[in-house]
Amino acid sequence: MLAEQNVPVFCQINALEINPLIDIKQIKNIGFSGSYPKEIVGAGFHPARAALKTRDILLGDPLINNIGYIVVVLKKNENESSLPSFVNTTLRATLQYETGNAYGIGRTEFLLRAVGDTEWNNDEKLKNSFWNGRYFVRLEQVDSDYAFVSLYNGDKKVTTVKVKRGETSKTFYMPGLYCRAGIQVNYRSYEGAKDKARLEIGSGLGTDSFDVYKGSTFLNGKCNVRDISVDNQTLNTGNITIRCSSGEEVRLSIGARVVTEKKTKDADGNKVETKVELSDGKLYSDDAEIAFNDAIAEYKRVASEYGA
Repeated sequence: MLAEQNVPVFCQINALEINPLIDIKQIKNIGFSGSYPKEIVGAGFHPARAALKTRDILLGDPLINNIGYIVVVLKKNENESSLPSFVNTTLRATLQYETGNAYGIGRTEFLLRAVGDTEWNNDEKLKNSFWNGRYFVRLEQVDSDYAFVSLYNGDKKVTTVKVKRGETSKTFYMPGLYCRAGIQVNYRSYEGAKDKARLEIGSGLGTDSFDVYKGSTFLNGKCNVRDISVDNQTLNTGNITIRCSSGEEVRLSIGARVVTEKKTKDADGNKVETKVELSDGKLYSDDAEIAFNDAIAEYKRVASEYGA
């Protein structure tokens, strides 16, 4: 074939993630650089399954399996006697990828209110934690135009940033991590007396509570608040509608308690499907427990494989 045309050679690429703090959602492109011998015209990236007209995304698992191919184009040579038995070259790859939940930051959206030192130390601080409770975000001052937001590393204030509404601050870096982790603060909207509710999600590891309003997301973006209605007479009763990754909307009374039953077996030893029962007695599939158990298994895998 080389006697008649240039010939592309597809070399499969396998990738290994070495930083467990980064959640890679999509590898957009891989560029290659290096000095090519005279037998090579050039090299490029061909995404996995690109023949299925999916050149805009990468369908292969970017952490384990085939993520695509290096396409090395061999130069046409009509003189067969001058062809070498092999061609050797070293390439340097540059990856461009998008991340979600970058560096395992966890919760990224907060409904903040300015509080004094006493309220901050008693309750507000714990509600506004991120990065597995390592850091905290505090609203110092706010109006319809600007917000002054402080970030804490434990009890130590790292920085205070002034952000204009609708804009994003410059990048600054948090201490205490192996990798330089840049953070930006975005002041999305100013809410006055908007209806809100407090959600408390508990497990064997403890209870996490946070305030939400219509449009808020929680559980790392897996769930969102579709609607909140508050009884204007009592101000502490009403309803909240949420939707999670299962796609089903669930409407709860404010103050409702979610109870998860234990897994059981029938008389033949078969496992009975676990259900979640809400205070209204209606049964729903236990997607939350499945996701929780999967998350715990993944944490254990990370701890085992990246002990350092």
